[in-house]
Amino acid sequence: MEHDAAVVNLILENLLRSPQVRLHGHSRGAAVVLEAALQAPHLHRRFGSDIEYVLETPVLPQGRIHPSLALAATPIGLWLLPALMPLLRRLPMRLLGRLVFGPPSGQKLELASRLWFNAKRARTIVTNVRNIESWMASRSTAAYDILPNARMWILIAEMDFILSRRDMARSAHQAGTRIQVLEIPATSHMLAQDAPGEIPLVQFDAINSQNMSA
Repeated sequence: MEHDAAVVNLILENLLRSPQVRLHGHSRGAAVVLEAALQAPHLHRRFGSDIEYVLETPVLPQGRIHPSLALAATPIGLWLLPALMPLLRRLPMRLLGRLVFGPPSGQKLELASRLWFNAKRARTIVTNVRNIESWMASRSTAAYDILPNARMWILIAEMDFILSRRDMARSAHQAGTRIQVLEIPATSHMLAQDAPGEIPLVQFDAINSQNMSA
């Protein structure tokens, strides 16, 4: 998380040529975006109103993993994961994806089918899960105060079986009215695939903007 956030800041500082940018983070990527702002608030404030943040079904400060995944995220569950990885990679994702992400669509099914192949080693998944839990527990909702004038949206799915929707919403609403919290009905953790029209439109001139996804 922290490493990826540092990379985002390096890109913002050294590679961008456009004065306008949108940072769109999904799930863990949303936490990476927030962590980037926490690591270098001066850099993000430099953009002023020319930077937008979209946090989609996000890992947030004081959030939690969904109760249905609580056992899998325990030390025993994570210890067993390397042995279970070959089996998980053979499971029919059309069935498993339906249980976790709702009715499969073309793109959503394609993304779900790659779920267990994103990391080459199970150890990477274990490290990421532990890092996510540690980050959520250690970051307070005061993190939202780091960007008092930012244009930010937090998108919460109605049926998120990866992260706890209740804790996500509670955290998001701690940001007050300066951040728009959108709770989207009939959506899963893959919110953009379920309801692409709910992603906020770019507010500045789209031709001169650069969209970065985390």
